[in-house]
Formats: sequence, structure tokens, C-alpha cells
Amino acid sequence: MSGEETIIEERKRWEIVAEEILERVCESLDYYCHRVSGDTLENCYGAFYDLPLYEVAELLEDLGFEGVRKKHIELLRKMPEDIYRKIDGELSRRIEVVLDNLMREEE
Repeated sequence: MSGEETIIEERKRWEIVAEEILERVCESLDYYCHRVSGDTLENCYGAFYDLPLYEVAELLEDLGFEGVRKKHIELLRKMPEDIYRKIDGELSRRIEVVLDNLMREEE
């Protein structure tokens, strides 16, 4: 395998890892907001909206959610910056969709 192919394969692996971490964070956040926080769903999701993915993952790990572990936080630290920014933006978009849907339900 050439050096360029190796780099492409490594990026693909990082993208897969990033997506897996994002899914874990989203599932844990959903569980937290629906079953643990005691706050309204709007306030719970809203509290996480502006936070970077890394901080959301740390908070959920600190709360003891099994979906997010220290190894995931370490991987977020080591991840290429552009891949991290992509999934960080995706987390914000997903939270925004949830908030929009909650607002529509209230109307």
C-alpha cells in the first residue's frame, strides 16, 4: 500500500470512529434528557446546544453514562481536527432538529 493509500485508509477509520462516538453521545444525551435530567426537554437539549462535542462527551462520561467512556474522549482529542469539526457540527444540527421538533409539538 502506498503512503497516500495509507493516509486515505487512516482517515476512513477516523471517520468511522467519529461517527460511532457521535452516535454514542447522541444516545446518551437522549437518555439523559428524557429520563434523568428532570428538566424540560427544551431546556435540557438547549443547555447542550452550544457546547462543543468534546465537552458534551465529558459531561456525559462524568455522569456515568456507559455509552460514553474515557477512551472515547481520548479519541476525540487525537482525532484529526477537520473530522472533529464535522461531527461537532453534526451534533449541533441534531440537537437543533430535536429542539425544532419539540417547538412544533407545542404549537
